[in-house]
Amino acid sequence: MKTKRMISTVGYNTEEFLVKTCNELVDIGALEWWFAINHQPEIDETKKHWHIVMQPSAPLDTVSLRKQFDEPDPNNDLPLGVLPIRATKSFEDWYLYAIHHKGYLLWKGETRQYHYQFDDIIGSDIELLLEMVNEANISKYRCYEEIFLAAERHVPFSSLVAEGLVPLNYICQFRTLYDCIIADSVNPLSRGGSLGHDTVVHYGIDPFN
Repeated sequence: MKTKRMISTVGYNTEEFLVKTCNELVDIGALEWWFAINHQPEIDETKKHWHIVMQPSAPLDTVSLRKQFDEPDPNNDLPLGVLPIRATKSFEDWYLYAIHHKGYLLWKGETRQYHYQFDDIIGSDIELLLEMVNEANISKYRCYEEIFLAAERHVPFSSLVAEGLVPLNYICQFRTLYDCIIADSVNPLSRGGSLGHDTVVHYGIDPFN
């Protein structure tokens, strides 16, 4: 696929190699910028991995770009690398998933064990990252986040209603959500029916070969 749209992928490179490769792509004018965050493996995964987002400066062949991330692995005949590179819906979606924003995940019907913050992200221009984050519309997920935190702390649902945190015309919907979070609190992970990254790596043809 050749595209100039914002692109993203999941990678298993070392940090040193990832930073060097991405910065070189910026230096030669292939990318305008890049950002990445390292995630701990969730309970259905075994490997730490990177979530990477990049903005091409001109149309790029994502198949050729993917090969730039092939990194020799001293412990394996196959190289480290990234999964297929795909167009990204928006930076807002990438960022909110990257930090595992609780409200955003609940909006998607998902939960995660690990959560992250702005300072966990690395990239080519952190000032630009801050500007882009400030422009993201995160407020629309605030109610979901408040519901999650309240359920996590066992704050009575009635208190949320009394404090005006739950829109009156959505009381039944958010009450159901609150009860589900309480019931599922023993399992910190829900992917809403999607698969973990390890599944892609382990159950298919090796993605780095």
